[in-house]
Amino acid sequence: MTQAGGVLPAVAPPPSRGGAVARTAAIARLELAIQRRDPLTALYPLVLGLLAFAYASGGPVELVPSRGAVARTSPWAIALACTGLVAFGQVITTMVAATVVLRDRAVRMDALLATGALRTREYLAGKLCAACVVLVIVYAAIPLGLWLGIAAGEGLASACTVRALDAVLRPFVALVLPVMVGVGALQFAAGVLAGRLWLIVGQGLVLIWLWSAALGAAGRGTRGAALLVDPFASAPLVASTLAWPDAMRRSTPLPLDAAWGTNRVAWFAIAGMALALAFARGRIAAVADSRGGRGLGAPRDAVRRDPRNGASRAPRDEGGARGTAHVARATASTIAADAWRRTAPAAPRVSTTIVVLARHTARWMLRDAGWRVLAALGA
Repeated sequence: MTQAGGVLPAVAPPPSRGGAVARTAAIARLELAIQRRDPLTALYPLVLGLLAFAYASGGPVELVPSRGAVARTSPWAIALACTGLVAFGQVITTMVAATVVLRDRAVRMDALLATGALRTREYLAGKLCAACVVLVIVYAAIPLGLWLGIAAGEGLASACTVRALDAVLRPFVALVLPVMVGVGALQFAAGVLAGRLWLIVGQGLVLIWLWSAALGAAGRGTRGAALLVDPFASAPLVASTLAWPDAMRRSTPLPLDAAWGTNRVAWFAIAGMALALAFARGRIAAVADSRGGRGLGAPRDAVRRDPRNGASRAPRDEGGARGTAHVARATASTIAADAWRRTAPAAPRVSTTIVVLARHTARWMLRDAGWRVLAALGA
């Protein structure tokens, strides 16, 4: 029913169930339940774990080509191997962040969520928490794979020593987790603000280029500002251990000096500012505005306020070129939705094919190393 002049009465939002923490937790649980059903969530840690295992067990994977006569399982070599795996895992971080941020818009769920009492900050906080939990589970495969590789290559007794456990867990806590949080926050913020997959992937490529440039500069002995541009904190580690002899690299634990701390503080500040901007400008409903933007912004002309009494009113029917453009956008949206419904059933088959290929690859890589694990356990 409309009032005189075509003005719709203001409708109060439905009553909220629980507080902000409860709604945020509900969004996080929903996202985790969806991720648990996705085969790629199981494939990501399998890939990282197999790479770490193949390196530590003496397999064909070499993650530290410049180690010389230093053993693969020395604390210095394991720390550099972890930074390499984190840089490789940038692809996984990008895909997890893109999936978490963009899925609701792809399946038209964001418009439904926007009709309730859920606030944007609660929605984004729940998504961010779920993404962090998934990334922690994925990257936890790195120390697990390294430990199993040490057990397979040097025996279970060597893997259970304090030195081996410290060499595996210290890089995970000091390098892997901080880098995962910072880079994941940047990719999440890019997804919220840009709303396009290619922009998220482009930012990931820029981060890889910065890492490669800073690592090359650190290898040439360059210090100072060049160490700050590395988002994966590999350059401070290389610069701090460049003058170490082989004896120190075999036994000295991972150094956490001022260069490493400055690098982490700088990138945490960048990630924090990006998240603050994303929470300030992000919206649940993602629709195209009149300039063609696809970010998580609210509709510009879906609901308007009457300046006389503050009530909402329906948008007027605009003709001309703008009306034609609106019809064209609506038609394109309908075609895209129909294409999504037709192609979505094929996604599980593609994911199943990837999982099958990963299983065959795992069997090939573990054909010889598996017997060494059994022999070590039997011994």
